[in-house]
Amino acid sequence: MRKRKWSAAANSGNRCMQTASRRILLLLFFGCWSVSLVAQKSENLMIWDDEPAQDWMTQAYPIGNGRIGAMIFGGVDKEHIQFNENSLWTGDEQETGAYQAFGDLLIDFEGIESPEAESYSRTLDLNSALHNTKFVTRKSSFSRTYFASRPDQVIVLEYKAKKKGAYSAVIQLADAHDGAVQADGAQLYFLDRCKIRCLMQLQHRLSTTAADYS
Repeated sequence: MRKRKWSAAANSGNRCMQTASRRILLLLFFGCWSVSLVAQKSENLMIWDDEPAQDWMTQAYPIGNGRIGAMIFGGVDKEHIQFNENSLWTGDEQETGAYQAFGDLLIDFEGIESPEAESYSRTLDLNSALHNTKFVTRKSSFSRTYFASRPDQVIVLEYKAKKKGAYSAVIQLADAHDGAVQADGAQLYFLDRCKIRCLMQLQHRLSTTAADYS
């Protein structure tokens, strides 16, 4: 049985994991969903689960900054991130309208098998708005952090592993409005029917691989 859990702890964990790791950093410029809350600073309010989400509406955790946002599924061997941007609206400006989905980011990790994962945890810290997925396999320990930055208007995905070279993946970008995804060198992009451009640019610097979306 799936369990959705809430916890409040006085001591919050260190956001910066002190590990010598190979990291994958992804930045997304979109959004829609956001979390609004009032909490005492002395408490660390958290939603958590011990398995990945299967349904975006009732199980995936949201991150957002008011304009751009995403629903994170927290998969082990496959990650699914649904993203949106608040100008994607159908209907009029009254209550008859509704937001539309922008697209999906699908990440298929190579060499990571879901049945091998142990000590799995998926959390959303409601004070810091950080989404974290952690698990261990026989090859390495893995952590994945997600958040939406309001000042920079990006969504950040940071992937870490204790073992160098533990991350290898196939990344797919899908437009919810049937826009054709194109590749140009280290870039994936589409211009959908709503005339909104989505760009993913892969970069490599030192021990970090980065992808920018705009």
